[in-house]
Amino acid sequence: MPPLALALEGGGARGAYHLGAYKALRELGLEFECVAGTSIGAINGAAIAQGDWEILYDLWWNITPSQILDIEDDRFSELRQLRFSPENTAYFMQKAGEILMGAGIDTSALRKIIHQFIDEEKLRRSPTGFGLVTFSLSDMKALELFVEDIPAGQLVDYLLASARLPGFRPEKLDGKYFLDGGFYDNLPIRLLESKGYRDIVAIRTKAPGRVRGASGESQVKTILSPENTGMLLDFDQDAARYCMRLGYFDAWRAYRPIGGSRYYINLPPDADVWALDFFLRVPEDAVIAAGKQLGAPDMPWRRLLLEKLLPRAAALLELPKAADHCDLLLAMLEVMASDFGLERFRFYTAEEFMTALREAGAIAEGSGPPLERSDAPRRSVKGKAARELIYTLFGKR
Repeated sequence: MPPLALALEGGGARGAYHLGAYKALRELGLEFECVAGTSIGAINGAAIAQGDWEILYDLWWNITPSQILDIEDDRFSELRQLRFSPENTAYFMQKAGEILMGAGIDTSALRKIIHQFIDEEKLRRSPTGFGLVTFSLSDMKALELFVEDIPAGQLVDYLLASARLPGFRPEKLDGKYFLDGGFYDNLPIRLLESKGYRDIVAIRTKAPGRVRGASGESQVKTILSPENTGMLLDFDQDAARYCMRLGYFDAWRAYRPIGGSRYYINLPPDADVWALDFFLRVPEDAVIAAGKQLGAPDMPWRRLLLEKLLPRAAALLELPKAADHCDLLLAMLEVMASDFGLERFRFYTAEEFMTALREAGAIAEGSGPPLERSDAPRRSVKGKAARELIYTLFGKR
């Protein structure tokens, strides 16, 4: 097997996603000869490269805002929930004043936590290579560095330089000011390519920043969430744990035949045939009722289903033209699963997913639940038409 390298995209608090995904990659048996990252990707990548990913995993799992930012945890929670009172408003105004007076957000807490879990000597001795990206404002040029290029004793300084977001208090390093490496390359695949790596796993966070991408000669396996992975400075513990779970399951999806976009369903052999068979077993009266809802022309009911209703459902669910019957069926069932609050972060077989929907009452008599049954985010649907169609087809008669 060719040597593998790992690229970690920057993204602030979204970096929790890296650790969930990396845990899955370890369980899949993947080993990496080199890790490169930008911003939080550089910080996470350094811990991974030195062999301490489990310590880092625990850090992210138990993270609190005060570990990273100069703010009390309870106050951060109030701010996150937009709960304002005269007392906390005065507190936030004081903090805002301190940021203005200090010309930016204090990064001393971040520096302290990096010192706690990054061991420069251990990293330099590690058989796993490590690289990072930062940007010199003083020279107006990017620095793409491997650990051997970083002066001894300055690794933490360069990690901070890679992660110095706009708004962070500026600090000089060797007489120069630096800016977050995401302004040059937020996903340093090309840095890995410069070392000769051609098989690369990229863990994306979808954070703002420039992504230069691969040169075209490399095989890149991308782990990417279909949903937003959070805000850059939202170091809330619950948000971090959610992001880690998301990364873990998305990484498994990247390497296994797992269907769905929100749920994780192990597909049967010939999944498209299985889905088409499911559609063809929808009762005739349900198909006719759905056709009337959509104002479809009179035609034999199976033609109505295959030629009118299923294409209409795919359009309402905004599926790509390349979507097959299995993609469509799972998209429709995921709407019901989300409405009824089915547990998301678990692996289902196709039959287990169907059983869970039946037990929840989703596939049952009637036209489905009121939408307030679940506040979970749902895939984009055009009005009520998609749900009406889904529940009319799949509701028992």
